[in-house]
Amino acid sequence: MDMEKLRQGLRKLTENRNSIKLLAVIMIIITAFLFYGMKEKNDTITVSEGVPAAKEDAGERKSSSEGILYVDVGGAVARPGVYKMNSGDRVFEAIEKAGGLTKKADTSALNQAEETI
Repeated sequence: MDMEKLRQGLRKLTENRNSIKLLAVIMIIITAFLFYGMKEKNDTITVSEGVPAAKEDAGERKSSSEGILYVDVGGAVARPGVYKMNSGDRVFEAIEKAGGLTKKADTSALNQAEETI
């Protein structure tokens, strides 16, 4: 009688093979989504402190109270890189020069109204 139960179990398993395959595919998709979804949430925006320029570009005017700075804009912006800014410019202006924020940007700890220096 135990053999008959085993045969019935095997028949049910083979009949439900497509359901098992579907379940396995769904589990793989969910695992991949969770892995890659969590990884993307770690994108942050960084604006490092500006450094005064070593020399001024020819033909560029500035007042005695203003200075030229280079600001490194990184993280979830369209074009990360180093941008020339004026002393007193705001963080949001540096982000604009970098092409703006991406959809992945986490601005919860970013004060966009702060001066770059």
